[in-house]
Amino acid sequence: MMKKGNILPLTFILISALAAIVFSYSYLTVTSLKNSGRAVSQAQALCLAEAGLAKATWYLMTPVVSGGKGITWRTPGTTESFAGGSYTLRINDPSSGNILITAEGTVGSVNRVIQAEYNQYPAAVKYGIFGSNYLGIGDRTRVRGDIYNNGDVQIDPGAIVSGEVVVTPGHSISGGGTWTPGSLPADPPAFPWLDTTYYDAEIAAAAAQNLNINKYYYGTVNLAGGKLYDKNNMTIYGTIVGPGVIAAAYDLTIKFGATIDQRVTLIAGRNLKFENSISLGGDSTMFGRTSISFFDNIAIANRVSLLSPNLVSIGNWQTINGIIYGGQVSIGNHSVVRGNLIGGATGAVSLGDDSYFSFDPIRRPSTPPPGLDTSFSFRNGSWKEL
Repeated sequence: MMKKGNILPLTFILISALAAIVFSYSYLTVTSLKNSGRAVSQAQALCLAEAGLAKATWYLMTPVVSGGKGITWRTPGTTESFAGGSYTLRINDPSSGNILITAEGTVGSVNRVIQAEYNQYPAAVKYGIFGSNYLGIGDRTRVRGDIYNNGDVQIDPGAIVSGEVVVTPGHSISGGGTWTPGSLPADPPAFPWLDTTYYDAEIAAAAAQNLNINKYYYGTVNLAGGKLYDKNNMTIYGTIVGPGVIAAAYDLTIKFGATIDQRVTLIAGRNLKFENSISLGGDSTMFGRTSISFFDNIAIANRVSLLSPNLVSIGNWQTINGIIYGGQVSIGNHSVVRGNLIGGATGAVSLGDDSYFSFDPIRRPSTPPPGLDTSFSFRNGSWKEL
């Protein structure tokens, strides 16, 4: 039988043990709640980052007139509040030529950051040359890059294609050159379309001018972001300083030592002609409804767009860096083209003898020119959390 004097210490021990248990349980409960709360905040921050990614793609895919920012929008950091937190968007151009979107979701002191790349050009541009008609590659011409053609391909003696050549069913590859046949992809890319609405509107604005005369420009003309129109034919001999737009309702001719600055758009209702030792700046767009032609020592910078629903004709000994899109494309002898070539909707594509073509995404414009099918889409495998 326990003596009365021993009851008090035993009671104290039991109470102390019970208090320790209660304290430990309370501590674990509070810690669990804190951890649970942080886990919820982390999940919320990730959801906000995903929402930011979706908003960024909407901004890019939606024209400014419809409330978006347009495909050319870039930002070092734009923050918007949403659902009790916020997301910050960062959009830039990596060396791949795609668009890189970084989205950071924030809830209180918790942040989650995700990143993804998006294709801004159509799937066809993963091929150096993408055609939809007969393709001829002349004697001793070198092609670096893959070819996809919805038509027959003729590779003449001495010509070398360093890349795969893919033709659609019912067509063939022939000739005495060297090439490697490729396999038709499971999801063949469609021929990119060219929407001429923007160029048609500028041509209509030129045709609406009052003076029905041919215009000639010498010296220096500073567009300063504006537009220069001609109701008839226009010829430029001097220097055009960009950015800005020049549009002629009929022919537009650049010749005899003329210099066209960067970020200039040239539009011709009929023929756009470049002749006699001229210089063209980068990030420029050239459109000729009937044709675009280059002859006689043209110096052309990187990232230009040559667009015609009909004919693009590059003469002998020319150098073009950018993207060429033509219903029919003819490249002369001893010429160099770096970038992308898309053609064949209305006629053949031909590369002359002793020429050189190199698939080089860095040479094409960082954003597609107006009207070219952009097919803005997620690049598979690019999503990641930072």
